[in-house]
Parts: sequence; C-alpha cells; structure tokens
Amino acid sequence: MPSYQPNDILLDKYRIERLLGQGAFGEVYLATHIKLNGQRAVKVLRADAPGFSAPQRLQDARERFELEARLYELFHGSDLVQVFDFEEDHGILLLSMEYMPGGSLAARIEAADREGTPIPVDEVVRIGGQIAEALAALHQRDVIHRDLHPGNILFDRDGRARLADLGLAQVPGVFSERYGVSSALLSIHPGHPNFRSPEHNLGSQALKPPSDIYMLGACLFLALTGRDYHNQRPGTRVRSLRPDAPVWLDDLLTVMLAEDPRQRPWDGVEVAKKLRRDPSPLPRSAGKKPSAWWLALGAAAVVLLFALIAVPILWLTSNRQTQKLQTTQTALALQAVQAGPTDQQSAALLPAPAARAAAPEIPVEPTDLSVQQSSLSNDGKTPTAFKTQEKSSSAGEAAHPVGWEQGKLVFTARLDAGAALTLLDLASKQSTVLQTGKSENYLLGPALSPDGTRIAYYSLPNILYQSPLSPQFSPVQTDQCKSPSWASDSSSIVCSASGNRLKWAGGDSISSIYGLIPALSPNGKDLVYAVFEDQATKIYRSSVNGDAPLLLAGSSSENYAPAISPDGKWIAYQSNEGSANSEIWLMNINGAEKQRLTESGSGNWSRGPAWSPDGQWLAYVSSQAGSLGADFGEVFIRSVDTGESHQVTHTNGKVYDWRVSWGP
Repeated sequence: MPSYQPNDILLDKYRIERLLGQGAFGEVYLATHIKLNGQRAVKVLRADAPGFSAPQRLQDARERFELEARLYELFHGSDLVQVFDFEEDHGILLLSMEYMPGGSLAARIEAADREGTPIPVDEVVRIGGQIAEALAALHQRDVIHRDLHPGNILFDRDGRARLADLGLAQVPGVFSERYGVSSALLSIHPGHPNFRSPEHNLGSQALKPPSDIYMLGACLFLALTGRDYHNQRPGTRVRSLRPDAPVWLDDLLTVMLAEDPRQRPWDGVEVAKKLRRDPSPLPRSAGKKPSAWWLALGAAAVVLLFALIAVPILWLTSNRQTQKLQTTQTALALQAVQAGPTDQQSAALLPAPAARAAAPEIPVEPTDLSVQQSSLSNDGKTPTAFKTQEKSSSAGEAAHPVGWEQGKLVFTARLDAGAALTLLDLASKQSTVLQTGKSENYLLGPALSPDGTRIAYYSLPNILYQSPLSPQFSPVQTDQCKSPSWASDSSSIVCSASGNRLKWAGGDSISSIYGLIPALSPNGKDLVYAVFEDQATKIYRSSVNGDAPLLLAGSSSENYAPAISPDGKWIAYQSNEGSANSEIWLMNINGAEKQRLTESGSGNWSRGPAWSPDGQWLAYVSSQAGSLGADFGEVFIRSVDTGESHQVTHTNGKVYDWRVSWGP
C-alpha cells in the first residue's frame, strides 16, 4: 500500500496527487508544488522502509541518493528527466523531478499489445535515437545506467523520449571521492532481469557502455515485436517477427543484442549516429569478429519516474592499463565499433607556450616497449599487409606525380585479438608496430607532429599520451583530453577536454569554445571544429579568442573530421551530403567552393581525411576495398588536383577509420 494518499502534504511543500510507481525501497508520486503551483514527480525514500534498518545501509542510501541528485544537475539540459531539488527531513529523502505526462514506453507497448496494433517502426527508431543520445551523454562521463528498461523510458509533453532513473547507475570513482560517497555499498544486484546484458547477469561489477547498448536493444526489440528478447533464442532477428522492419534496423539490433559485448556498438554515440543515418549499412553479427573493448567512454545522466526505485549502488570503474607490446608479428587486423560523430580521436600533449598557463603535473607512466616490423611480402621489402597497389585510375594514364610516396602514415589497425598503432614509411614501404593495445579504444586518433618527431594518441576515457618517434617508443600520459591538433611549429596541441571544451593540452581552455575534432590553422589564429546540434554534426570556424563562430558546413546530417591544408586555404572533411554514407569533401577556409572528392560506391564510405605535408594529397580510410566491420577499411591516398588514387594498405579491411595522420 502506498505510504502517502492524495492530498497528503510532504515537507510542507508538495501535495500528493497520486502514485506513479513504487519499488522495494521507495515510491514515485505525482505532486503539486504548493507555492509554485507546478506539477512535479517526487521520488521518496523512507528511513523506515524495509532494508534500511542498519545505520550504514541508510547512510549509503542517503549518500547515493544525494549523488544521484548531483548527477542530474551535471546532466541538466540533456535527454534525461531533470531534477529540481534534493531534500531530507525527518527520515524522508526526496528528489523533486520533472513530471513526464506522456507516460512510459512500457505503457505504450502494453497498449499496442492490448489493441493489436504494433508501434510504427519509424516511431521506435525515433525513440531509440533519443534514448541513445541520452546514453551518449552518460557514457561520455563514464556513467553506466545499468537499469534501462521500457519503464524508464518516459515521454514529455511534446512526445520526446527521455531517460529516467539514475538510482542504479555505475559512476566513476571521481564522483564518489568528490561527494564523499562511502565505499561500503548496498549489496543489491541492479537491473531489470528481462533486459540485463549477459555480462550483467554474470555479476560483473564494472560494466561498460555496451551493457547499456544491449539493454536499449532489448527495449527496441520488445517495442517492435511485442516479445521479450530475453525469452527468444539468442540471435533472433527482428524481421522474423516484424517483417516490415527495414534490413538496416534488423542488422543494428542484431549487433546491439550480441552475446559478446565486443561485437556490440561501443556506446550511445555510435547507436545515435546509426539511428540518425538509418539508410547507412550496418555490420551484421554473422562474420563480425569480436574486438576487445574494455575501456569506458564517458556519458550522461538519468532519473526514475515510473519504474521501480532501487537503492543506489556505486561501483568504481576499473583502472585502464596500456597493454605491453606483444612479440607476435602478424598482418594487421581490425574491427570495432563505429566512431560516432561525437568523436573517437587522439590527443597529444606538448609543453604549452609561455603565454599559456603551465600544465598541471600529471604522473608519467613510461611503457616498456620494443619496436617490431611487420612481416614482409615475397619481395623481402614490402610488408604484406601494406604492399602498395598500383593506382586505381584506368590504364594508360600518366604515372603518378612524385610526392605521394613521401613521408610517413600512422594509423590504428586490428592485430590478432588486439590492435596496433602502426607507422608506415611511404618511401620504403616498411611498416612498424609502435604500440599494441587490447583494442583500438586504447590507441585512438594518432597524430604525427608536423616536424615528424613526435606522435600522440589517446586512450579511453580520454587519457592523452605522447612519445618521441624513436626506436624506443615510450608513451607517457600527459593530459586528459582527446582529438588533438598540432600547431604548425609542433610546439603545442589543441584538444577536446571534458564536455568537449577545447583547450591547449597541458594548459588553458580556449575561451568558451566547445567542439569535436579541432583543427588548428597554420598561423595559429583560427580553429575549425565539429559541433553536434539539431540532430546533426556541423563544422564551424572561430578564432582562438572565441569570436563569433562561422558555420562552414551544416546542410546534411554529418559534417565531421575537418582537416586544414598546410597553406591554410582549404578544409577537407567527411560528409554524407547527397549520399547515404560518408564521403570526403573539400571546401575553402570560408566554407565556399564545396566539392565532393570521393565516390566510394554503393554501401561504402570514406572517412577521416589527413593532408600530406605538401598539401597535394589526402589520406583517408575507406570501406570500398573491404571492411571487417562498420568502422574499418583500408587506407587510400588521393590527389586533390587530379583525383589519382592509390590503395596503400591491404589488411582485409582491418584499419580503423579514426584516424590516419600524415607526417614528413
């Protein structure tokens, strides 16, 4: 029986209207704020509720409840139900939250079953995309929801889906340290049993974003078919129960519901991107090799209205370690989750110029590494995995101009069960494995300095490493940011820190600029970067002083990964304008003279352009020669002027799409 009845007054402030939902440890009521005359959903925990008799358990609940309120404040403005206040009085803990009058997805599924009319496919896609964006916000801050089910998907007055209930969220240790949450936590196994991921069911205490992806997939499967995936044979396809579901959606849900978390999309960013770009091809579970994935990507927050209220539980995320280089040398292999338009790219750190603030001291962690060379082809010179292909233009054309076989490329690719940060010398055709990791998520966004002496990359969650480019490759941790862009004199780096705030690596923030994948102009005065807004990624240019940004590209849903030419006059980027998938485009520094450079073919894509040091060529990753998965392909080089192109790597589609870097 509910603890409160209609017209009861709570804390001299809230008049109860009715019960919205209840669980073992509390209840959620619709209430009216007496003074403001506005409706609220109030989540109530009582000290006399079953399970709270022990003082330590009550203290743990109080600490976690307050942390939940702080998390909501942190994610204010996202696709999460918002919290207005946290209060405690006479043994009552109360969260005052935004009321969601549109009900829950659980109620809509029940109504559809009752009426015999399935929820329209496009409606499910819309809901899934909005919840994926909420998860993206959580994952970007290392928060894992852990209790995603249809009762926690609520709808506001405009019908927009919002994610609720952070009560069982797994949060990183930094939150517990900052807000004084004790390490003695309530021993409750969280999550709805019909939606928990396989690894969750095994009792893992350090879940990763793919666990949330599984739960979202199970919610969408139920919304489309009216059946719990929990009761189906693993691998059951949506189209076998809902024939009008498009193939791309069937494929996406299949990988989201993969038993192996390494086969799923990494986080909400990736799923949101796929649901926004629904015509794009998606990897099928069959034949998709698993990629190691145990690194969390950060994210956003959640509040419970209708579903059960479980006592908050805090799990500290495990520390990430850089894997030492293995002695095995093989051709590179690659597979992973798609790099979403909210970025998986590397950042590097150099001492900040004197005019910038001194970098805070960060512990240095040298890695014991040795350099290894990839296996060679039969000619004894060219690594098999990187043997250069003749130009792809038609026979009889003039030989390629001197220039493209100069300098070095660095990229990340699949190597056996892990990934390898790889250096390819274009002149000698020799490749060197610089560093290995459990997956590409440990070796993201490699960037060569313009003088060719240093390399930087980052590891999730946004730990920046830098190393001299020498036989003893020894990366050290230098900052916490991602998406690096070197200054033309190799003296400093711009990167994207927490909340996508741009900063000088090791130094100050750059005014009030927030963006993804920043590119610093050669003169050091301007920044070009991507921004996610209005359900799309757009490219802007701004001065480093944060002057009014100029929109350069925003007419399609994807405009991403800008790269400025060495002369500062042109910007290469990836866009899906006029096509279902990403292609490489070119525009001038003012956003004019746009032209599409690549035609990857039906169902294929090209991504992540990088300029040659002389500004005559572009390197990029494309799936047109094969792909291990949604984010993998081969490295191609293309002349900006003539269109002449060359496939540079031959790895069976194992090069990760983010990113290639080209240095002298």
